[in-house]
Amino acid sequence: MHLKDLLQHLADTRDFPIKIDDIRSWIINQDIVAGIAFVPVEMETSVMRGLLRMWEGLPPPYGEPLLYADILYPKSADFGRERLACCKEMVHVLDSATQRSATGAEIDKLASELTSLTSGDVNGFCEATLADKRGLPLALVTLVPIKAVNELRQKRIDRAIDDLQIAELFGIPEFYVSYLFTPQFAALASKCLGEDRVVALGAG
Repeated sequence: MHLKDLLQHLADTRDFPIKIDDIRSWIINQDIVAGIAFVPVEMETSVMRGLLRMWEGLPPPYGEPLLYADILYPKSADFGRERLACCKEMVHVLDSATQRSATGAEIDKLASELTSLTSGDVNGFCEATLADKRGLPLALVTLVPIKAVNELRQKRIDRAIDDLQIAELFGIPEFYVSYLFTPQFAALASKCLGEDRVVALGAG
């Protein structure tokens, strides 16, 4: 299942902020997982902004085991950061199996790599780290359709709307609003709408 299918589904949204539950329902309806649970936990946010835990439930009679996802996010997160963390991990639900960290050792490796990763230093890192590195910008692309950004671009230049208002409109932290209006964000959105495997443009 391609990320572009989700983005195309959300592309013409005008009811903001996009509801996290709507994204969850869309993913479940694609039969990618049988369920997604959001779980607030105590978390060291300097290392992790969220964590995806995939597990198999008991299969129905004569059926295959059902796959479920638990998305752990920091209890301390405010509204925007909670939404961003949950969306980032739902993007990872769409990742291939090789991009997920299945074992405790792999999770430790991922956490260790994330603490030392810089935007230009990706050689030698496991696929799960690279997937997580692009998770944040992909979450922003998901929560903020490029069409909506383009409609606000001139208003922002004319100061008819400020960054705080834009952050509140889309339900994201104000810190990331300026990134939405960069050529990098536009290029990322365009690439995602064409294919789902992209080069990371920011930390996850």
